[in-house]
Amino acid sequence: MIPLQPELAGHHFSVEMETGTGKTYVYLRTLFELNKRYGFTKFIVVVPSIAIREGVQKSLEVMREHFKELYDQVPYDSFVYDPKQLGQVRQFATSNKIQLMVINIQAFDKARAILNQENDRLSGVRPIDFIRATCPIMIIDEPQSVEGDTRKMQTKRSQALESLNPLCTLRYSATHKNPYNLLYVLNPIDAYDLRLVKRIEVASLVGEDGFNSTFVGLKSVDNSKGIKARLQININEPAGPKKKILTFKQGDDLYLKSKERLEYQHGWLVANISCEPGLETAQSAWARLVSGLKRPTMN
Repeated sequence: MIPLQPELAGHHFSVEMETGTGKTYVYLRTLFELNKRYGFTKFIVVVPSIAIREGVQKSLEVMREHFKELYDQVPYDSFVYDPKQLGQVRQFATSNKIQLMVINIQAFDKARAILNQENDRLSGVRPIDFIRATCPIMIIDEPQSVEGDTRKMQTKRSQALESLNPLCTLRYSATHKNPYNLLYVLNPIDAYDLRLVKRIEVASLVGEDGFNSTFVGLKSVDNSKGIKARLQININEPAGPKKKILTFKQGDDLYLKSKERLEYQHGWLVANISCEPGLETAQSAWARLVSGLKRPTMN
């Protein structure tokens, strides 16, 4: 049950969806529904990394015909922001079609970013000013990763997001740190009960020497200074992949901690850590890592 709030906390609206339950599809379809019902045409999807940005782009390619069939062949343009193709930003602002721009936060979170600089190709106008003039609806994919230090209500990145002058912001994540105006919750238990995700119980997911498949091993848990778990994972290093023991807390993303190894891209968020003696676990929607288990079991 989502508690009723006495008043809105700004124009931010949060949707909590367990990883692996179709979050990208849901927010893309939401955009088309907003166009169909209310006529909105300007949308920006902000993602925390290039890898996730590429994943959204691939989803758009695969689902293009699906959305056209679903929404009566409505014309729309979707593109990934490229500082070398600023004409797309002008098109975003001036076209009557649905416009969907996918951009990673690193492209505009600093003053020196091309998006924030005056440009001769745009008659001396900053590209960001074209975007601001449209008051776009903004979708944030994994806001806890996009915004940076989630202990703070306001960060440099959250200020950068506001600089786009959004009409409102829709926030989608499995592990919100700041769940403004929470609209909907699909938690791990609901997702499992609805058979939207699988649960795997393992000590480590592959042999100790493998780098080609997903590997996670639980080494220890600790609650002396906040609840934490020490997990051994594969990590990208300049000399190549290696196994390394890192400290994790609830909400941490193995994909980001591993320096963006693709094996951890979908669903590897630490959802819960138990320090109860004999029941030491670190859990996500996709895996439960238990020290001492001999082999994986699935249910």
